[in-house]
Amino acid sequence: MRRCIHSNLLTPLGRTVVGAQALRQPVPEIGPQHRWAVTCSHPLHAPADPGPAVEVAADRLPPLDPSKAGGRGAAASSAQLAKVKPGGDDEPGAFVLWPFLNATDEGVGRATLGEAFPFAVRLDDETSADRVAAVAGQRGVDAQLDLAVLASALPWLGEERGRALLLERWAASGGNLISSKCSAGVLAALVRGFGTLLDDARCDALLGKAVAELLSKKSAQVRHITPMLALLGKSYSNGKAIVPMWAVLRLSRDVLSASKETDMVLEELVAAFEGLVRARETIAEHDLDMMIGEVAVGLARFLRGGHGLKCHLLHARTLQERGLAIRALATLWGLPEVARCGRIPAALASLPGIRWPGGLPPHLDEATVAAAGCALARSGAWAAGRGGFLLAQALHRQTLEPEAAALWLCAVGQSGLALDKATDKPGKALAGTAEELLMGGVEALVNSPGAGGKGRSLVLARALWGLCALKKTDKREELLACLADIDAARYPDEVWALLLEVRQAMSTEESPVEAFAAEAWQQGLKCAAAAQAAALSASGRLEELQAVVQALGTAVAPEGDGEDVQVGDLELVPVLGPYSAALRLGGPGLVLDLDAHESPVNRALRRQQWATLAPEVRVAEIPLSTWDALDRTARVALVRRRILGLEDPIEDDNE
Repeated sequence: MRRCIHSNLLTPLGRTVVGAQALRQPVPEIGPQHRWAVTCSHPLHAPADPGPAVEVAADRLPPLDPSKAGGRGAAASSAQLAKVKPGGDDEPGAFVLWPFLNATDEGVGRATLGEAFPFAVRLDDETSADRVAAVAGQRGVDAQLDLAVLASALPWLGEERGRALLLERWAASGGNLISSKCSAGVLAALVRGFGTLLDDARCDALLGKAVAELLSKKSAQVRHITPMLALLGKSYSNGKAIVPMWAVLRLSRDVLSASKETDMVLEELVAAFEGLVRARETIAEHDLDMMIGEVAVGLARFLRGGHGLKCHLLHARTLQERGLAIRALATLWGLPEVARCGRIPAALASLPGIRWPGGLPPHLDEATVAAAGCALARSGAWAAGRGGFLLAQALHRQTLEPEAAALWLCAVGQSGLALDKATDKPGKALAGTAEELLMGGVEALVNSPGAGGKGRSLVLARALWGLCALKKTDKREELLACLADIDAARYPDEVWALLLEVRQAMSTEESPVEAFAAEAWQQGLKCAAAAQAAALSASGRLEELQAVVQALGTAVAPEGDGEDVQVGDLELVPVLGPYSAALRLGGPGLVLDLDAHESPVNRALRRQQWATLAPEVRVAEIPLSTWDALDRTARVALVRRRILGLEDPIEDDNE
């Protein structure tokens, strides 16, 4: 029998995709430190094409005997495992045996994978950590693999215990394990593990060496670059960036463009997106921002479009899974390029409702939950995604930092609701505290010069945009003054995109705001407008809209009596003040504003400005969530209603 090891052994344990890529190579003969074990595809993480490995049915395995196996929290005994044979007379190849290279590997797998291993029941965190620690001291034949598996087990070991075991193993090896001889998989596992230990200079040095070696690997795959992407925007204790941003992004772009991989664990994908968002929020280079967008679009295919994301959101059951769903939504807010892919806004707007956790899930902060609320509002899914419930829970906790308060102002502003009507139960007393608590966060932001950290300019701009969208005049001038005190050369692109709309809300020809007259601000706003026009043109939605309008012919007949409405000449990307719309129809004096998510926020604030900016035309908005949900026939009907000024039909929920 050919002995095999699993290539995804070094992915974060508990989230292994089994059978998608089987790395087959000879291993030494089975001995005391080489034990056979059975593994199978986890039902939530099964790949689309399992390849040569066959999934194992849990009911084909010998039942556990608690009296012999050590109780409820123990893995199957060696005697029980010995009863399992590869294949079967009735179902040849019904299950497959995988060898673990050493006791550490086997123990970590059995202790942490839980339900993903059919021969082991789920263990609680304390038991898992004890079991992993017990086997971690046993050295196997492959010291590099031992160290990598131990690094992957850090979430279950805990930071202190994991650090001690890693450094002990490193010292025992002579300190020369990380070298060019390490495989990309081992290096990626080390980067992922050491990346959680950023307060120890010894671990920092090892992490830096692992990153340097991984960047030099020409055979890197997508699963190898995601741990480095997850570290973008993070720094060592001395303030030095952990990974070189340009080098990691270039490698990621090249790997993604050449790769045909389609499977990725959601948690790894979300962690990579979070790294891209952190990097985007702290850099002020437009070229670097554009490359971040390219990498994000390359990774977006692993979401499997709006349908894939929707499945993740609806099938989340545990607190950890729901926390991961919130994190996934939060990244969409910072990466509008991803939201444009795969009809994601349409999928979010069609959600039948999500059961969000009542408390704050582990490892999440208030700002992440607020960013998820922004993503729901941006996609027109505030009600469908129960953004009001997330807001109500945040208000109930009363722990809103300025960053979270600014994001919630952005979210409510995009929802089209008033602050006291934005929660899921506007009649309750909690809804009346929304303005007080959120404005309290704005007050703290203004009065604390350090609030917001490196991304202070972004927090200020978000709060300012939210107040303008909600037509709140209090604290506007103070927020703008705080922004003006920050060097404009350090503003991320999102700040300029938000200020582009804020300027129209705060300035008039009779009383312009002084800050917007600065040369640096004028140049930044000009670049933001050009970038949005370019993103709209590159989205592919303009061609779709133009084809639909041309399908209507030269005139549109009204439903009742009256003259036909002439379509007239078509103008692509007409300019209305500082904004670019999709299409102008010369005949009816109509501008179709198809929101292609070229801006970080929706049209809530722009709607208030059209009458002043373009009084000679009528602006009709088409949300992307509506457009992508329709087929060609329905799109023609939608554009016809926009031309005639008719309301959209109200869908019957009972249908």
